[in-house]
Amino acid sequence: MTTGIGATNSGGIDEQQYRRSYWCRRTTVEDVAMRRIPLSEFAKEHGHTKAAQILGCTQGGLSKAIRVGRDVYVTVDEDGTVTAQEQRPFPSQKSAA
Repeated sequence: MTTGIGATNSGGIDEQQYRRSYWCRRTTVEDVAMRRIPLSEFAKEHGHTKAAQILGCTQGGLSKAIRVGRDVYVTVDEDGTVTAQEQRPFPSQKSAA
């Protein structure tokens, strides 16, 4: 992560906003090598709108993923990069009715 006023992380928010976020008050990126949490917890910590901004999706898409119970986990890497991945069974084909 670039340091200094106005520097942005991969989520597009400036460093001051990032440092003030709930997650950063609870723990800093330097404290953990990588943090993997469920999407619903990430949304609770940051708020649905801000979480959607960080992940690069819409607030409605994030809310629907949580509501329908998609198995999505958010990973915050040590460099501040935030990614989300969905775990699905393989093969994911539904049986024919």
